[in-house]
Amino acid sequence: MKRLYILGLIMMSLLAVQAQESANFLIDTVYFEFDRYDLPPNSVAELDSMISQFGTYPSYYIEIFGHTDSIGSDAYNLKLSELRARAVSLYLTEKGVDLNRITYEGLGTTKPVASNLSFSGRRKNRRADIAVVFTSEVYSPPVVEQAPQEELPPVEVDPASITDTIYADYNPVPIKVGRRNYIISPRGLVVIVPPGSFVTEDDEVMWQMKELYDRSDMLKYNMPTINKNGPLEAAGSFSINATAGGRAVRVQPNANFEVLLPTTRRDKEMALYAGSGGSRGGTRRRGRSRNAPEGGEPGFNAVKSWQEIENEEVLYKGTQKSYSFNVPSIGRYAIARPLYYSQNTERKDKGIDVFVKFKGKRFDRGTTAMITGEVVKTYIPLRKKDLRNYEATKVKFIDTETNMILVAVQYDKDGTPYLIKRDFKVGNLLKKKGKRSKRLPYIKLKAKFRKVDQERLTELLEELNV
Repeated sequence: MKRLYILGLIMMSLLAVQAQESANFLIDTVYFEFDRYDLPPNSVAELDSMISQFGTYPSYYIEIFGHTDSIGSDAYNLKLSELRARAVSLYLTEKGVDLNRITYEGLGTTKPVASNLSFSGRRKNRRADIAVVFTSEVYSPPVVEQAPQEELPPVEVDPASITDTIYADYNPVPIKVGRRNYIISPRGLVVIVPPGSFVTEDDEVMWQMKELYDRSDMLKYNMPTINKNGPLEAAGSFSINATAGGRAVRVQPNANFEVLLPTTRRDKEMALYAGSGGSRGGTRRRGRSRNAPEGGEPGFNAVKSWQEIENEEVLYKGTQKSYSFNVPSIGRYAIARPLYYSQNTERKDKGIDVFVKFKGKRFDRGTTAMITGEVVKTYIPLRKKDLRNYEATKVKFIDTETNMILVAVQYDKDGTPYLIKRDFKVGNLLKKKGKRSKRLPYIKLKAKFRKVDQERLTELLEELNV
């Protein structure tokens, strides 16, 4: 089905060049990660291999068609598919392909090649199809006549009046200290840095920001969503950092960074939280880092708990589908609200205890173990008691009708992952305290680790995002 569809597109292209003496064609496909349009390393290699064949004919035309799976709205997927097609086009032009020989289009969800009801099917639909039509026509780039330019006297411009728009990945990028910087990350987080925000004599600082939104990312990087009062329901978390000469740069006392955090819904109870404590290296220092691709991943350092910043207002901007707020300094932040807003519980809830016993092969290396809501985006960490036993005590605001998921990941000495993923309903396992007991109601779980490869681990964790 897929080949027939692409061949149909190519035949249309051949008709457009029917006046030429001969023609040939090449078709290829590159695939993308869920909700992403940056090119993965294997797709880059695929494109490089395709480009190497362009020398066979003196001329060619390239048509690119972006596609998505069915998750998300039609409007969102149409835009995402266009961004995927555009990403391929930009890469080809960077490699020397003339832009006038390329056309691209986003088709959204309209041309699936597999069923969107399965994970493997959706994975095949997250793609860009490339049709290259080779011709015997010798191509000459169009010549654009330039009118003579009159020399004007130089005009002095105040650097503070200049805005630099920077599309950044998760690696450090240089920004000008004296300019206003509008920095956009891969998943849509925007941070606006005013001119003169840093205490430094350097003209540039290295800026870095990272972001987490999906359940799979929260679990991979062991990111809990709790504060001193109990679990939080998160809309997303991020970190920002600035260095000069390899050292952290201080922020001016009155500087504020305006932030736009993407969201799909509006919640008036959402507030800004700052992260404190926690891991310096996250789970990337465990076996996972041996298999994780370089670049393109957040590598977010986990926090121990979140503390609400009460004097910062969180607004919702409907036109940009984002929460808007200011942060006073570099650090780790989250937009969240107490879990009791979405549960049938009260603020005075005393909570429950959760005890988990892990079975199967165990490795005494850092284990990520969490309980997350099947619907609500809360991530409750499990503390290690010994090699097999973990617990979470006084877990508040969990209704008995809530469906939860236990997820745990560990790695052997070779970096091979082992996974536990178990669904359960709180009310089905809850054991109430006795009349004379001071003990909280509690849940006991047993679960067994099973060996998976890195690709299968990614698939199973990404299923939590659906």
